[in-house]
Amino acid sequence: MSYLQSESPSDSLYRKAGPCLQTSLGKTQKKACHLLLEELQMDLQPFYMQIPSRPWILGSEIIHVISDKVENFSHYLCKVRDPVCQVLRAQTERMLIIEYVKALIHGKLVCKNSRERQLLAERMCADAEVLSATLSRMGLEQSTLCIPLILSLQELFALKDPSLLSLEVSGLMTMFPDIRFEIVGAENSVGMKQTNCLYNIITLPIPCKISDQSL
Repeated sequence: MSYLQSESPSDSLYRKAGPCLQTSLGKTQKKACHLLLEELQMDLQPFYMQIPSRPWILGSEIIHVISDKVENFSHYLCKVRDPVCQVLRAQTERMLIIEYVKALIHGKLVCKNSRERQLLAERMCADAEVLSATLSRMGLEQSTLCIPLILSLQELFALKDPSLLSLEVSGLMTMFPDIRFEIVGAENSVGMKQTNCLYNIITLPIPCKISDQSL
């Protein structure tokens, strides 16, 4: 005697609807994640606008405020299951550093001499330490892009010999393919000159997307 029963029409319908429902839930989750990151980005913008500035160079607490907000945001990410949680943390890291670099490059502060550029470079080193500690507490491993990018840029700003600028920029282009370096005909935000050509550094982030396989 067989106890096997034929599949009812309703069972077949639920089985077919399963993948569609999973896909819809995945898209909804990804959209919610992106909205969370956009909200954090907007929340941080008033603080990024203070970079660079004289108070920032002289040791304001701007970077600590930014780090605290990012760390508090990471607590919400703990409620999201892996691997999406880890992907969101990586996206948060990327957004944090890229917005920092964009603020730095496109700011209105002009360094008048090598001493002021050195102070700016030292401030960037200190900020990199704070951000690195914050990312570590968030459970992120050492990035090969974000913190090294800040440290490499500070070396560029700290150059005392303008003739080495072209060589340093070439090295950065090799190390960081996500960065594009353009020669422009106007003074850039840190007042660094090389003959009559000036380098304007423009960050071109490659979005770190949440793939369907991560959901």
